[in-house]
Amino acid sequence: MKKLIICIGLTCLWSCSSGSQNTESDEFEATEEETAFEEYVNSLTPVPLPFTTHSMEGELPVFSPKFNKEAFAQYKNQYAEAPVGILFKNDASVAIMHYGAGEFGSVPTIVTYDWEGHKLDSLMPYEKSALDLGYEAVEYVTFQDDHTFFVADSVKRWTINEDGSDIVKGTLQLTTDTVWYEIEEGGQIKKINKPSEL
Repeated sequence: MKKLIICIGLTCLWSCSSGSQNTESDEFEATEEETAFEEYVNSLTPVPLPFTTHSMEGELPVFSPKFNKEAFAQYKNQYAEAPVGILFKNDASVAIMHYGAGEFGSVPTIVTYDWEGHKLDSLMPYEKSALDLGYEAVEYVTFQDDHTFFVADSVKRWTINEDGSDIVKGTLQLTTDTVWYEIEEGGQIKKINKPSEL
């Protein structure tokens, strides 16, 4: 009789143990699914700040050569070819720089996400850059370590002659401008006034 009770007790313990293992396995799988984006972010390298590049530079530096390619395909911006690296991250969001192909080389894009991988905001900083008859524009973007960055441009314009074949000498007009942005804690990218301390 005692042997029978012991056998029943061991069977119950084994059943409970198996059920507990299944629950732990299910919880582990759910955790893996929830942290897929975090694993992607962990495959990226922070961009050393401050960091400056410009629209005529050619190829951007490779800061994240071992990025998770499958995850990148899932979370990338539409025209991105690869991630450059992490610009900043906090408990609410993360900002990642991607690059895509442009006329004169790599074109950066800033994309912000929440920690579930949902896109919050994005910005392509180059809006004026081009080379054409009568028009030359270069833009420089500098990322700071305080979640701000600015785009400084230099634009040259000339009058074109009547047959459209050349510029008219002596008609050069040069303009410059600087636009400041801030990546907010919640992931929004906003234009701001030039910081007063600069």
